[in-house]
Amino acid sequence: MHKYPDKEFLHQRFQYKDGFLYYKKYHPLNVNPEYPAGRSIHTYADKGCYYRISIDDGRYYAHRLIWIYHFGNIPKGYEIDHISGDPGNNKIDNLRIVTRQDNARNIAILSNNTSGYHGICLRKDCQKYEVFIKVNGKKKYLGLTKELDDAIMLRKDAEKLYGFHENHGRRIING
Repeated sequence: MHKYPDKEFLHQRFQYKDGFLYYKKYHPLNVNPEYPAGRSIHTYADKGCYYRISIDDGRYYAHRLIWIYHFGNIPKGYEIDHISGDPGNNKIDNLRIVTRQDNARNIAILSNNTSGYHGICLRKDCQKYEVFIKVNGKKKYLGLTKELDDAIMLRKDAEKLYGFHENHGRRIING
């Protein structure tokens, strides 16, 4: 990946409107400036629909460019998080700068999750819900409960204690 362009460069080439960057003039690759950059045939959405924008000899994530356009360079060790969890929503009020750890505290529930909740699994040996949370790379055991509602409460209390985002564990709705 190429080094991201700076704020001044982005302001020369683009204008921002409603979560999209638009080229200010006709693009050399014949991209129409009436269409958002990153939504054209010359760019693509990779896994998870993170849009990329072609600039000169590189492709760049649209959400990162939009952040730089508004606030300047992203410091080393930081990432841009989509607060809602929708990687196609690049409106500036849906973006925040966070550490990798904080970004991991705002993820949707995985499609292969069997309990429907982060950090909760039904143990078949005792027919109880085991509850845990991962903090700073270490798994912390929170307890066993007979009722799913009690397990959810244990997990939610731990998420608040350890500073997880309120959207952590949300369900992704396709559509």
